[in-house]
Amino acid sequence: MNGISQRPPDADEIVVLRDVKKQFDDQEVLKGVTLTARRKETPVIIGGPGAGKTTLAKLLCRLADPTEGTVRL
Repeated sequence: MNGISQRPPDADEIVVLRDVKKQFDDQEVLKGVTLTARRKETPVIIGGPGAGKTTLAKLLCRLADPTEGTVRL
């Protein structure tokens, strides 16, 4: 070992969502959402009322779990 710390190839990916779906009762709020945010990036989520912005924020904060797909921080 040379003392140099090497990061894995995807170390710059700090938030990854893959094919995320969120459903409440019979209402599908998010479907097929895929997002990758990397270090030094600032993703912006915009949309009208009921578009799923708050649901997405809850998924990222782990206040909710996706119905399908994966959320990796």
